Amino acid sequence: MRILRRYICKELVGPFFLGLGVFTFVMLMQQIIELTDLVIYKGVGIGIVGRLFLYVLPYFLMFTIPMAMLLATLMAFGRLSQDNEITAIQASGTNLWVLVRPVLVIGLVLSISLAVFNNLISPKSKYAFRSLYFDIVDKQASVILQPRVWISDFDGLILHTEEMDERTGEMFKVTLYQLSDEDSPRTIFAQRGKLISDPQKLEVGIKLFNGTMHTTDAKHPERYHILSFATHFTNLDIHGSLKREETAKRLEEMTTKELWGHIKKARSRGQVPRWQLVKLHKRFSFAFAPLAFILIGAPLGIKTHRSAKSIGLVISFCLTFVYYFIMLIGEHLGRSGYLTPWLAIWLPNLFLGVVGIFLLVRMVRR
Repeated sequence: MRILRRYICKELVGPFFLGLGVFTFVMLMQQIIELTDLVIYKGVGIGIVGRLFLYVLPYFLMFTIPMAMLLATLMAFGRLSQDNEITAIQASGTNLWVLVRPVLVIGLVLSISLAVFNNLISPKSKYAFRSLYFDIVDKQASVILQPRVWISDFDGLILHTEEMDERTGEMFKVTLYQLSDEDSPRTIFAQRGKLISDPQKLEVGIKLFNGTMHTTDAKHPERYHILSFATHFTNLDIHGSLKREETAKRLEEMTTKELWGHIKKARSRGQVPRWQLVKLHKRFSFAFAPLAFILIGAPLGIKTHRSAKSIGLVISFCLTFVYYFIMLIGEHLGRSGYLTPWLAIWLPNLFLGVVGIFLLVRMVRR
């Protein structure tokens, strides 16, 4: 039996790392493009970009590791069934549960490891990513400027540019909204604009050329002023706004201890922290997703032995879609109060697990 267990475990290794590489690359593709853009067009050092990549990687691993385990289970059992090894093992008097048991043990160990990973490493790495990214933006504001995108990262300002030269940072057809404390918002339209930065003082401003400034008075709407200018300079107060943003952790960036403290504070104020509880249970639900995927992947892998080898990848994508679709529905039900948060978030695991156990029991009896 020990030889058989080792043989089954060996069959899982190759497909697992293949799936982990493929799924992680697909999910990170957008981030890879954005990080490459930082190096080529924004002049950010490769070392800093490499740190950003390492910080963002753990957040995606919490999704791709369960998917890779599903693919490994499907391909391993599919290969054994395709080569009639399952039939030979059964003919020797060995029950199918003996084949599935070591895989379930691996899944349990992986799930416990993921629970620690999702609650400690992933939140800290996500917060480290945002902190480093904001530090880059704090020193080089052009990183966040994108054409045809409304930028609200600056204190009291909303900026939009129709076109932008990625190399020089020069902007064309610029619109700038200034929200003042005196209830007199100001709108500026300019033909061109350019960022002016002082690396020593960490001060950044925007210099506008050939435009008009429109000012209104909320208390006296009939008063409307238009001023034309050749050049106009506005200081971008990004230092204070980014530091405040940096220190405020989001729910997904909190460790379990911090998130639980946030939940207890909300309860002490008489609030119902449904969204916080959803976030908390979601970490554990994702951690134990490999077990649910193994339960349903093993019988499906055995059953589809006559199909092409690529069917394992197709089934993986389909089951993953079903899992996350049920998860999205559960999030909505848990946040709106139709279901308790723990039940709403554990729905996909319960659904796939029950279906998998049913298929396994049926297959064993046959």
